[in-house]
Amino acid sequence: MTREVERRLAEQIHAIQRELLDPVAARTLFTRPLRDREIAGEPMVLVLGNHSSGKSSFINFLLGAPVQKTGLAPTDDSFTILRYSARQEDRDGAAVVTDPELGFDGLAHFGPALVKRLRLKGRPLQALERVTLIDSPGMIDSPGSSPERSDRGYDFTGAVRWFAQRADLILLFFDPDKPGTTGETLGVLTRALYDFEHKLLILFNKVDQFRSLSDFARAYGALCWNLGKVLATKDLPMIYTTFVPVPEAAEPWAFAERFAATRDEVVREVLRTPQRHLDNLVTELGVRAEALHMYAAVLDAAVRRARRFRLGVFGAWSAVSALMSAGLWWAWQSASLGPRGLAIAALCALAFAVGGFLLARWLVRERAAFLPYELDELFEQVHAAELTTRERATDLRARWQTIRPRIEQVLEQPGAFALRPVRRRELRPIEAVARERVRELRAWLHGRARDEQGTSPAAAPQPIAATG
Repeated sequence: MTREVERRLAEQIHAIQRELLDPVAARTLFTRPLRDREIAGEPMVLVLGNHSSGKSSFINFLLGAPVQKTGLAPTDDSFTILRYSARQEDRDGAAVVTDPELGFDGLAHFGPALVKRLRLKGRPLQALERVTLIDSPGMIDSPGSSPERSDRGYDFTGAVRWFAQRADLILLFFDPDKPGTTGETLGVLTRALYDFEHKLLILFNKVDQFRSLSDFARAYGALCWNLGKVLATKDLPMIYTTFVPVPEAAEPWAFAERFAATRDEVVREVLRTPQRHLDNLVTELGVRAEALHMYAAVLDAAVRRARRFRLGVFGAWSAVSALMSAGLWWAWQSASLGPRGLAIAALCALAFAVGGFLLARWLVRERAAFLPYELDELFEQVHAAELTTRERATDLRARWQTIRPRIEQVLEQPGAFALRPVRRRELRPIEAVARERVRELRAWLHGRARDEQGTSPAAAPQPIAATG
């Protein structure tokens, strides 16, 4: 892709986000916008896997240089950013997160425990001119460990998701010794990598260690079985069976060399990341539009429910208070009560009004505090039609589980009554972005790619408006 295509695509994404998504996102306190640095950033590959699964060996093989340490035992507990530099340079985490030009300043909110385990290596290597690599700490995959618990001192799963959101390709390594999906790997698969199946490659690495085809079949079957239990998809994704030649390793089994073609295919996918980058920007725009639409629609339903209850409670209190005031006025006009009786009745009416107001306010607060427990019900109501007609209702519910915590936070602070309801006319353009604008952008992008390759006659792209 030429720089001109990249520039025009970035302009259109900027316009759509700025004019259609950002106003609603800002008003409803939605998070995760596409930032300028991400749209114009370099292509990125995130490398994940259990410790000793061959991540660092693959990176060194790809770069053609021993940049990362390798070994059977865990050799590195850091996230390492490998990017091109005209001269060799190394930076620690504090220097990385305080440089806004690098685009990793968002990692600072994970705290000093992560920042201390973050580093950048700049190397004058040809492969890094095309792509930036993120090497990650080896995941702990021992039975009995919990995906909800981390002994690292920071939110490991959250950090992985932060990188995964910005990566254009994700490589997830498994090896023959640990083909399971417990512990941190389970948390990463079910929570950190949700919604990123389109850029995830699963690698069954080190297949040269097997000594027979039956051993390979048993381990491969165990990996498929474990993945099938945790991946929220009907079909198991392709698993790339591969290995990296290591000079000091034992002689590989005769069948192993047949997997060299698969390794070369993975390398080609990594080198194709610059082309993926633009396509992923379009995909990310669509994912954010769908998430924002779901978030705003359910939050709006919660806000309207709270406001209706408040209107009903204070309406009842106002009506009763008005009736009592009218009764006192009638008693005073008709002189049916003496001065003393009228004073006592007035005090009683005042006490009832104040007490009723305090009770009504308490009821409203309690009702608002109960809203988070009704979010699943509101989600089912708002998306009732989609859940009955959409083929991938499971995916819709899975996306809801990632959005629900943010709505809970907003309902707790600043609260339902601090937000204004979202108008239907504000939601329609967001839905149009997810369903129509993304498709138009992708068709335009692929059309330009064909034109540059000379496989079709050049045609002027239809303008993609950002408003309306």
